[in-house]
Amino acid sequence: MEGSYMTMTELSEQEMALVVAHRRAVRAAMQLDVVRLLGLAARFEAWKMEHGAGATYSTFCDDFGYDAQDGENRHTTYGKVQEIIESVYTLLSVDKAHYARKGE
Repeated sequence: MEGSYMTMTELSEQEMALVVAHRRAVRAAMQLDVVRLLGLAARFEAWKMEHGAGATYSTFCDDFGYDAQDGENRHTTYGKVQEIIESVYTLLSVDKAHYARKGE
């Protein structure tokens, strides 16, 4: 039937096992990407600090030398890396007083 979907309670035990296995595999693949992107963001931020470099796409590709993995869109990866770095700065800015005391 068009527009009609089975609910999880209508699946057999074997079908449920397949769904659960698929969800676990997707989650495991995502976790690997999370670790890879977090590491890449940390390396890029440290490199920028060390070299006094900006955060441009050309800096990421040419100077930092990021080489995309097979099938990966470098521009998309750059955007994700920048979002991760900005998110961390946003999280840290909540406790500005702590960093102000460190600078004294």
